[in-house]
Amino acid sequence: MNKAIRINIAINKALTRSLTEYLKSLNLRNIFVETGRTSTLNNGTGLFGLRPKTPLAYDPVEIVSIFVHQSLEDDLMAGVFHTLDLKTPGRGTIQSSDITIIKAHPSFQICSQLQIPPQIPASFFTDLRAIACVVQRGEGDAVARVSLKAGASVPVTTYGIGGGVRDKLGLLRITIPPEKEVIDLVMSKYDIDSVMEMFISEAKLDAPGRGI
Repeated sequence: MNKAIRINIAINKALTRSLTEYLKSLNLRNIFVETGRTSTLNNGTGLFGLRPKTPLAYDPVEIVSIFVHQSLEDDLMAGVFHTLDLKTPGRGTIQSSDITIIKAHPSFQICSQLQIPPQIPASFFTDLRAIACVVQRGEGDAVARVSLKAGASVPVTTYGIGGGVRDKLGLLRITIPPEKEVIDLVMSKYDIDSVMEMFISEAKLDAPGRGI
C-alpha cells in the first residue's frame, strides 16, 4: 500500500486545453478526466420578468484527477491555481486529499518527480470535509439545492452506472434503474453533520432504493 495525494481540479470546459497543456509541460503521464456539471441557484428573471423555468442553473465542467507524491502537493496546486487564475469566480476549483493506494495496474505509477517552476505560494482553505451522495438519475437537483440554499458548497455532479444487484421495490416490483448521479461537495467540517441531515430529509435517502 502506498500513500499519495489525489488532486481534483473541476474547471470550466473552456479551460481544459490550458490545463492539459500545463500538465503535459510537467511530464505528467497519468491524468484522469470525467465530465460533469456544477449547479447554482437560478435567482434571475426571464423574459418579461418571469421567473426562470428551473430553480438551478448549470455549467458544464470537466474534473481532472492527478495522483502525486506528497512532496509535490503544494507546488503543483499552486502552479495550477496561478496558471488557470482560479481566484477568479467561475473558472474552477482545486482540492486535494490524502489517499492510500491498495492495488494498481503495473503500468500505473505515482508521480514522484516533476520539474515545477518556482511558484508564488497559494493560500487554500483547510479543515474541510467531503461528501459524496449517490442518487437515481434525475434526482441530484434535490441534493444540490440543499447545499446551495445552506451556503455550504457548490456541488459538482457526475454520472455513473450502478454495479450492484438491481432490486425490485413496491407492489408493482419496479426495478431500480442502474443510471446514477454522484454529487460531490467539499465544505467546512463544522457544517457537514447538519448538511448531511438535510440531504437525508430532502432526498429521502433513508428510504429503500433512494440513494446513499
